[in-house]
This record gives sequence, C-alpha cells and structure tokens, in this order.
Amino acid sequence: MTALLDTSRNVYFCLSGTGPFIWDTLRSGATVPEMSAAITSCYDVSDSVAHADVVELVNKLSAAGLIVAADAE
Repeated sequence: MTALLDTSRNVYFCLSGTGPFIWDTLRSGATVPEMSAAITSCYDVSDSVAHADVVELVNKLSAAGLIVAADAE
C-alpha cells in the first residue's frame, strides 16, 4: 500500500493492488505504454487490461492534481 499526501489541500490518497507499482514506475519517468508493459511482465494480466488500469489511475491522479503531464510545464 502507498499513501500520497496532497499538502495543499490536506487530503491523502491510498493506492493498493497495482497502484503502488504504477506509482513507482510513473515516478521513474515511465510513459503509459512503458507502465502497461511493466504491469504485463510482472502480473498475469492482458495488455488491454494493464493499459486500461494504468490510464484510469493516471487520469485519477491527474484529476486530483497529484501529477502533471510533462508537456504541460
């Protein structure tokens, strides 16, 4: 489990399942396709499911203001 704290709003988010794995690969600079490939190589899941899961979490993190796309800087 991984906990993320948004100090500007005093809100925390808890990641479980593949969430911490995705968070760690995201922090290392991985792209969505790279994160999806990492998921399929470490977990028994199809490419399409891995991709959908990664996109869903990235979208949730972005909507919460916890991540910003690199080209948005």
